[in-house]
Amino acid sequence: MILTPQLKSLVKKTPLKTLYWWCLDLVRILKPFRKSLDGFYFRGSAEMLSGTYEPLIREFVLSSNSDNHTLINIGANSGYYPCLAGSQHYKKIIAVEPDKTNFRIMKSNIEKNQFQSVSLINAACSSSVGVANLWGRNTGASLVPDWEGNPPDNEARINTTTLDILFDLIPANDFVLSIIDVEGFEYEVLKGAQGVLKSARNITWIIEVSLWRNVKGESILSPFLFDLFELFRNSGYRPYKCDIGWPEIDEAEVKKMIQGEIFWPAFPILFKKDKKSEIKT
Repeated sequence: MILTPQLKSLVKKTPLKTLYWWCLDLVRILKPFRKSLDGFYFRGSAEMLSGTYEPLIREFVLSSNSDNHTLINIGANSGYYPCLAGSQHYKKIIAVEPDKTNFRIMKSNIEKNQFQSVSLINAACSSSVGVANLWGRNTGASLVPDWEGNPPDNEARINTTTLDILFDLIPANDFVLSIIDVEGFEYEVLKGAQGVLKSARNITWIIEVSLWRNVKGESILSPFLFDLFELFRNSGYRPYKCDIGWPEIDEAEVKKMIQGEIFWPAFPILFKKDKKSEIKT
């Protein structure tokens, strides 16, 4: 079922939304497995199969020393990065996804490839353990109310955990790549990682940082940007731009983001303690 963004927004506000989501979920669940460019079987988008989805992050995952690496993927959706890491024989993979259909598809992708040492968690990461509302469905599901036009009556109750708890599952000397894409909820996720951020662990973070959010049709500057950058700065991390060579983001550009002078809604930022010369793609 293919709808224009305008029709999709309209359907979400009518009783037809239940039928729409049911049909969309069924299409995704029944989609055939196809072999990806990277050699694993996958039930997902054409961009992921062809290797054109987020190509710089893909190359980063592929270029890591996989035998010694653990991947933590928060907001894993259908499991593209867990499958990519599995195909590269990562030491351990932890994938967290709250949406029940996304999780079901991710589980089928992992099982199809018979990847080992994978922990799949049908929950969300937050600042504390408990329960929360997940608004919307599919790739646009978020713990932020009114996120990108998600209707207020389309929510599901989900369990929450924290990154500090997840990192307890990983030996302290492991190299960890943590990929986070949580639709505007990233600062709350990081608030649940206070212990691990300030530790001496070797962690690289790639986070989809939402500079702007669409609430009830209005673009609003994300309120947590200063706190997010300060949290990483105080923990000894530097930010790097998702661009060729992963150049470091200087203070002037960070200030522009915080003050709303950059109008791109969201993009991945890499945070790493190592020197820029040691970042390889």
